[in-house]
Amino acid sequence: MKAWTRKLRFSAILSIFSVAITLPGLTYGDCSGPGNNCVDGRLEIGYSNGDFIGLKDAYGEADLFVPLPFLDKCFSFIDARGYRFNDNLSGASLGLGFRCCGLDIIDDSVWGANIFWDYRQGTLGEYFTRVGIGLEWLGNWDFRINGYIPTGTQIEHSRERWVDSVSGFEVECDRYEYSTSGGFDMEIGAPIGRVCNYWLYGATGPYFFTGAETTGYFGMQARLELHWKSFLSFQVRTSWDSKNQSQTQGTVFIILPFELFANWCCLCTGNLGLNPYTKKVQRIGTIFMHRKGCNDNWYPIN
Repeated sequence: MKAWTRKLRFSAILSIFSVAITLPGLTYGDCSGPGNNCVDGRLEIGYSNGDFIGLKDAYGEADLFVPLPFLDKCFSFIDARGYRFNDNLSGASLGLGFRCCGLDIIDDSVWGANIFWDYRQGTLGEYFTRVGIGLEWLGNWDFRINGYIPTGTQIEHSRERWVDSVSGFEVECDRYEYSTSGGFDMEIGAPIGRVCNYWLYGATGPYFFTGAETTGYFGMQARLELHWKSFLSFQVRTSWDSKNQSQTQGTVFIILPFELFANWCCLCTGNLGLNPYTKKVQRIGTIFMHRKGCNDNWYPIN
């Protein structure tokens, strides 16, 4: 069963990537004027170390962003993300969304919505899943809000039995793992400054999460990103809440734009010349997990 599941996940990722690399080199919109920006597909490969809210494991990730033609001044997209944690467990997020620019009030803003399905492998042989829904308003200032809804079990349980060689008693051990997968997060952010090919971005906002073992907790998060051209980014994000206290995590991303096969243009430029269309969908795609040690009972052997 596990081998079949791995093959299925690999086939799904390969299919999405195949669609991406076979898209024709079309141009969407009027790209003849100077200063127009393009929406390109991209692959991001990153590694995160440190703690953030309920994330206690370092992990690597690969993010595939594939834009698709939609309506005038709009495009839809596929956003597929895979995670590999240091304990050799995996996770994934698969999302669909759209973005449009050119509102009557603020012409250089972009608004959009997305829906994601999140998956994380548990340590006891099961897995956790949820659905995420997000709304975005991107421009000189960015506003984002994401909601997370658990769709499966939030508790894993396994039971082991063995005979203690010293006492001769039978030991029954119950192990539990809980997910903290329901809640929301929101943030407001903006570019801070740009010097040549480097630019700095900052964002902050509240969050709330709840799960099977907790009644829920509120907290605050903040992040700072340093970008070099469109190829490299460094991120530091921090969080604080009453359950997890202060946490800090660092991430580095290598970004590979797919300009050769996907090239759509819009007239939105944004602050500091940054195109709001190309901004990454910001959300917490990894489900938090909490593991409990062995709750053991000892029985005499008759």
